[in-house]
Amino acid sequence: MDAVADVPNDGPGAPPHVIAVWQGGTASAHPGEHAALRQAVVDGRLAGVDLVYTSPVSAGGYDAIDGGRLLREVEELVNDRSASVLYLQHFHGRNLPDVRPLVQRLRIRRDPLVVVTSCGDPLGAPGNPVPEPLRWAAAVSDLVLVTSMGRLAAKLRRYGAPRVTLVPLATDALRLPDVVPGAIEDDVVFVGSRVGRNPFRRHRWVARRRHQMVEALQRRFGSRFALYGLGWEGAAAWRGPVPYDQQLEVMARGAVVVGGYPGSLEPFYMSDRPFTALRSGRPLVDHRVDGVGSILEDGRDWVLTGDTESMVSAVEALLSDPGRSGRLATDGAQAVRDRHLVGHRVDLRLRMIAEILRARAERRAPRCPELSYLRPAAAPAGLSLGW
Repeated sequence: MDAVADVPNDGPGAPPHVIAVWQGGTASAHPGEHAALRQAVVDGRLAGVDLVYTSPVSAGGYDAIDGGRLLREVEELVNDRSASVLYLQHFHGRNLPDVRPLVQRLRIRRDPLVVVTSCGDPLGAPGNPVPEPLRWAAAVSDLVLVTSMGRLAAKLRRYGAPRVTLVPLATDALRLPDVVPGAIEDDVVFVGSRVGRNPFRRHRWVARRRHQMVEALQRRFGSRFALYGLGWEGAAAWRGPVPYDQQLEVMARGAVVVGGYPGSLEPFYMSDRPFTALRSGRPLVDHRVDGVGSILEDGRDWVLTGDTESMVSAVEALLSDPGRSGRLATDGAQAVRDRHLVGHRVDLRLRMIAEILRARAERRAPRCPELSYLRPAAAPAGLSLGW
């Protein structure tokens, strides 16, 4: 458990103390988010934060979850700190505990207690069901934050979540510091795994599409195509795997970066990879998913394509037009700096929590704050259900 500064928290309207149950085992995986939480304490928006890890390194690693230990630690902290917010970060691991009895007990003792749950995966499609721990958490949450809409949002509402809101992933500039692009070594760079090859797993179709994409890029660009990631042994363009913290460095070696076929086509879903790639100083060509053009503007921040053939054509067009390529790279990087760092997402979550607490104190319905990740003038409907 890590604690972030603490200040007095007494009376209505006082900044809340947050107990955050964090996916993983250490703060090193999310330094940008933790820095943003510390800043919120300094700024007076939070009274304090305690981070509880679902699988501490000392307990054996990422999947070594002791549900009883986790629930006991959370209950003790909520009571000891007089916390008014419980945040369950990416609470969808299949071996996480049922939080319903805990929340029911805490709500008897702590009034108000706001529970917020987040989900980082595009769940809900056939072959990718919503795990029971997330169903259970949704049923007792005041707000569930998701990275895709469509089927997942509808199911969470059916499970009892009163509010479901899209909050995309973002890039962590502390974990992945900016790079200064140097000389171009390759025409095209792709960083990504082949994913699974098991025909009975849901990722099989993703692997097939990514393989087709890689083959097409190899045929067209030959030795000027650089491929990094796991599972590509034998591919002519393969340069080997790349450590997570070196992604930006290898992306910056190419004239154009391409995104892999997405792991999900659920509406609005984006991993953190596009936001990270746009910080490389190179233009990004990626695959179109419904809704993502309202987050980053197609043709200005990046180029979206519908299939492998159009992706290859888009890359060729950028290579033949250095001026447009440079403008895309500049505008895309600026969009990320303006709206898509992990600190932006922390600030948005805190505004939502503050509004729920304020509305409860004023005995009114909460109103969803402005969704700051949307590009200017974009206003798609259905991203904040139940507010």
